[in-house]
Amino acid sequence: VGMNSLASDDHLSTTQYALLGLHAASLRGAKIPEPVWRNALSYLLKSQNRQEKSPDFGGWGYAPPEHAGFGCFSKPYGSMTAAAVASVELCRQHITDEKAHLKAKESTDLGIGWIERHYSVQKNPGISANRIISDRKASTEAAFLFYYLYAIERCCILTNTKKIGEHSWYQEGCEYLLRIQNEDGSWFPFDKTYENAESTPIATAFAILFVTRSSTSLSKYEVQEEEPVDPKPPAK
Repeated sequence: VGMNSLASDDHLSTTQYALLGLHAASLRGAKIPEPVWRNALSYLLKSQNRQEKSPDFGGWGYAPPEHAGFGCFSKPYGSMTAAAVASVELCRQHITDEKAHLKAKESTDLGIGWIERHYSVQKNPGISANRIISDRKASTEAAFLFYYLYAIERCCILTNTKKIGEHSWYQEGCEYLLRIQNEDGSWFPFDKTYENAESTPIATAFAILFVTRSSTSLSKYEVQEEEPVDPKPPAK
């Protein structure tokens, strides 16, 4: 899990799930010390691209810029940026310091800005510019697509984002997933570069998490009404 030390084996993928677990535990009454959330937030903020003239301004890669753990690059891409936005928002909800709140809000706004500029529900934007496992490079931007869509769902639910720019992310994501679903009810990954990481069962699980809006809105936000989704895919 990412912390201030920026250890060589930390990365955002495990960090996001650790924070989700801690948040779930807190909802069940577990007492998570506030420094845990502060350290995680500090790590996330240090990992964000803050080069204002860069097209990747506001985004996150798999690992912090200071290192390339697991042989990966730190160039921002969709699934990690969405995951990081959700993670920052979780931290913000568990921190009492107002200055930290403001920094976290600025960070999530920049992250959602990156997602808006690179918006898609049919690809994981930016993934093909990275080598995620060893020296293998994603052959297309469809790599980890379903992992990315679940990250988008979680990011938007936790930050109470109904639209990304002019895009109704949930409506558009559902329409696309229904259009590409297999007859047996499954979904399969399009990019086989990391087949062991996103197999058909895993892709199907992530797709279901998106369609069912599985994430729980944070209590400090007003729950918005969901947009109705036509169960029939749009005509081609």
